[in-house]
Amino acid sequence: MCLSRSVFRNDLDALVAYGEGVDYFYFPPSVLQKIYLYHLARHDLSSVNIDEVQYHLESYADLRRDIYSDVHSLLKHVFRLLKIDIVLVGQYSYQRYQEVPSASKELGVPFYTLLKEGIVGKNQYDAILVEFNRRPYLGDFISVINEKMQKGLVEGNPGVKQDNSDVVGIPRFDFIVKNRNRMCFLTWQPKSKFFEFSGFFERDNAINSELMQKIEDVTFKFYEMVLLYFSCKPAEELIVKTKNALAEIEYVQNLCEKILGIDIPDNIRITNQGKAEDLIKEAGIVAGFNTTALVEALLYDKTVISPDYSDLLGDQSHEILADYNFTNLHRVKTEEEFNTILSKRKNIPGLVEILGRLGGIRHYWLRIELKELLVLVGWVVWIP
Repeated sequence: MCLSRSVFRNDLDALVAYGEGVDYFYFPPSVLQKIYLYHLARHDLSSVNIDEVQYHLESYADLRRDIYSDVHSLLKHVFRLLKIDIVLVGQYSYQRYQEVPSASKELGVPFYTLLKEGIVGKNQYDAILVEFNRRPYLGDFISVINEKMQKGLVEGNPGVKQDNSDVVGIPRFDFIVKNRNRMCFLTWQPKSKFFEFSGFFERDNAINSELMQKIEDVTFKFYEMVLLYFSCKPAEELIVKTKNALAEIEYVQNLCEKILGIDIPDNIRITNQGKAEDLIKEAGIVAGFNTTALVEALLYDKTVISPDYSDLLGDQSHEILADYNFTNLHRVKTEEEFNTILSKRKNIPGLVEILGRLGGIRHYWLRIELKELLVLVGWVVWIP
């Protein structure tokens, strides 16, 4: 079960985006609220403010029995129809959900929580943990945002143990982290930038071939820096975007084979399909040279990396961006310069302490070892 608030739906979208074979739809949680309010009225308790602790008092035993009966009946039919394997909630303490853990487990369906609370000021953890420790956790497993929440629940809630809890971060932040760790590499052939259309060379100049070879050497070194970096970073992603022509993608494929061999790592994808604009928007960093697509990248405030040909050409006057100073445009000559630029984009002081880890849905997915997800707003459920 999950809450239908939009921010938590974004977490579910992350499950869908980064899980395998995942899909979902929503079932309005107002159904459970209506059951709860209906029985409050039947027991003449509509005007009584019952919190999640008072709800379990002996004086409300008849109320709980009636609510449980209807919730059990509802879940029984839903579980049977959808062949549900697991129920996952984002918040387990609301009154209208109190009977779901027991009913689910009675029907043979484990109850999990991906607790969406836990991003608070440093001095507020005690207060929020008091709220979540007022009643024992009744579920089978709980995943929390950061280590402070896990420690507080393990120490204060008899239903939470070290072995039935885990720290997973905030799933929706995987979208941000994934983008920050993705490079869009807009490739080029040197001859197209310096010879065929640029006007930089005279076609009959005898020195062209020697200079062109040096330019190709610098270009190859840049390709090598990019490809070797990402080949050693399986958690990061490189999208190598070529132009549409077959010769363009073959040029890049041949370079990749020279640099990496015939086995290209799974995190490196070479394609001549798709729009450069879309790939730029979804990347944290963009690499390329002397193309208007880099202007788009700068407009999207992306970090841009280009090779530096100034040792060969004296300046960058042939480049469309040469006369402008952009703080996020970097021309690199060495591997050290390249690695320094990529390392800076990950420097987010303090956030890891708050979040436990950035993103983390992959850890969560592996931890519960489930394959397919179906979400009913009110319920997140796995189906075989």
